[in-house]
Parts: sequence; C-alpha cells; structure tokens
Amino acid sequence: LLHVEPDMRDNFFDLGGHSLLVVSLLTRVEEVTGKRLQVADVFNAPTIESLAVLLRGDVDLPASGPIDGPLVAMQPDGSLTPVFFVHPSGGSVGGYFPLARALGSERPFYALEGTQASQTQASEAERQIESLAANYLEAIRAVQPNGPYILGGWSSGGVIAFEMARQLQERGADVPLVVLLDSVSPGAANAGDSLSLLAGFAGNLGIPIDLVSDELLQSETETQLNWLLDQAHLSQALPPDVVLDDLRHLFELYLADIEAVKNYDPPTASFPLLLLRAADEQDSPEMIARWTRLSSNRLEIQTVPGDHLTMMRPPHVTTLAEFLRECFVTRVRNSSD
Repeated sequence: LLHVEPDMRDNFFDLGGHSLLVVSLLTRVEEVTGKRLQVADVFNAPTIESLAVLLRGDVDLPASGPIDGPLVAMQPDGSLTPVFFVHPSGGSVGGYFPLARALGSERPFYALEGTQASQTQASEAERQIESLAANYLEAIRAVQPNGPYILGGWSSGGVIAFEMARQLQERGADVPLVVLLDSVSPGAANAGDSLSLLAGFAGNLGIPIDLVSDELLQSETETQLNWLLDQAHLSQALPPDVVLDDLRHLFELYLADIEAVKNYDPPTASFPLLLLRAADEQDSPEMIARWTRLSSNRLEIQTVPGDHLTMMRPPHVTTLAEFLRECFVTRVRNSSD
C-alpha cells in the first residue's frame, strides 16, 4: 500500500499511511487472514508487529462483525484529563495522528471518526450537527463518565465539538475549553464555494492545494473528481484499486458534512473557546465575529504557523502541540488532574 519496505516496527502513519489507506489495509488483512480488524485497531496498533500480535492473540476477531464505534484511542496513556477531538469534513481522523504524537503521553488523546459505513447508512437527520454530537457524546462518556471535558476539532470538527460542549453544558457538565483548529463558523456562507470544497477535499487526499487550477475549479464535478483520482494515484495517496465510484462516494460524504455545518444554527453558549488560526490563511472577520457571539465573548484567538493543512503536520504541529499542552494545564488546573 505504501510502496516501501518497512521494518516490522515502523509506524504505518509515519510512512505516509492515512485513514483512506486504512480501509484498503483492512481489506487486505481480511483477505489473507479471514479476520476483520476495525479502523481503531490500526490506530492503536500501527506497526506490522503490533497488528500481528493482535491477530494471533486472545482478542476475539470474527470473520465479520458490527461497524466499529467512532472513538479512536490515538494515544491512550497518561493520567491527566483526556482530550477528545472530532473529525473534519469527510470523517477521517488521520490528520490528528501527528498532533497526538507531538502532545506526548501524559494526557490521553482520543479522536472521533466518522466511519464511511455509518455515514452511508445514516439518514439526513442523523447527519445533522446536533445528532452527530449526541452520538459522539455517548462514545466519550463510555471512557470518561464525568467532566471536566476538553473538546476540540479541526476545520468543521470544531463545529461538532462546539455542539457537544453545548449539550454537555446543558446537563451541568464542566467544559473548561473547546479548541477550534482553524474552524469555519456555523452557517458560514463561504463553506460551500467551489475553491473551498475542492481544495479541502484535495487536502484530505494529501494532494497539494496549489495544484488546483482556476480552470479546474470551473469544470464539472465529474471532471474534477477524475483529475483528483489521477493525482491521487500519481502521488500514491490512494492505492490503485480505488476507482472513481469510491472517490465520488467519499466526496458525497464530504459534501454532507459541509452542508450540515452550513445549516447549523446554534444558540449562544457560555463556555470558553480557543480559536487557533493558521498564519498563512486569510483573516475572516465575519467568522471571528460569529464565534465571538456564540461564545458570549469568551473567545480567545491565537495564531499558529502554517496554513489550514500544514498546521497539523511536521514541523508546524510541534509548535501547535506545545501551545496546546500549556493551554490544557492552565485551563484545567482545578480539575481531577
């Protein structure tokens, strides 16, 4: 899948693996072993050695089974209050892996994955921000029954995290911080423009945004997807067995998430928000003003290096992690930490 010859202890994600490739990996494993692993298994056991131990161990791995839940323990170690970050548009949490590693092992880091199968089966109502948030809170409470809750999300994931925090606050839970990683605001008018949609989806596939031309942006969706598929195969961002229908399906899920953000109109909440803006992105006064209103003026804005994509990748993710570690300590100092 990765076109390398890894050592048994090399990390799948360090070698260029991502959530879309995980799906192909799971298919290959099932073809060879007859056992079906879950997406979370690859995040929790990301080496050949650890996957082999899992496959031959005492864990019950049936030939087929239910869809795995949304919670992925990217870094389960540590005694401090855990952190829960929600997937961006498209449902993949692979973009959080560098951040989880950079944050270290003192505080557990969980991500909430929107699996392709569950998204396909969900009704339009179940894809709404309120429903997604309620579903993810059930998964979180299985790990952490009581607050304080540290939530966050990259891109549209920040919007879902906001709604999760709002529902928690309604129930009297302590939410000391919600982190918005360059997150568009609810109801944003520009969330669905052609450049944002295509560039964002290309970024999810690991294709540089600067390759997206003005001519391509003015083309039909089918032309754009064919171009993206060619680029993904050339760059080996996707395996050769991924065809246009697969990519179209992923794009439809991506669009559904974007539409949910546009239609989300939440009431004002009183928990603090931390908006981390990418330094290389254009300022958006309208977005900042809306987040300020939604947080009852409890919005703090900081700038971190990189653009919307590179802020989550080395080397910039190291700076992001250092800042977040300090924020978590100072904001949750009176908790069970």
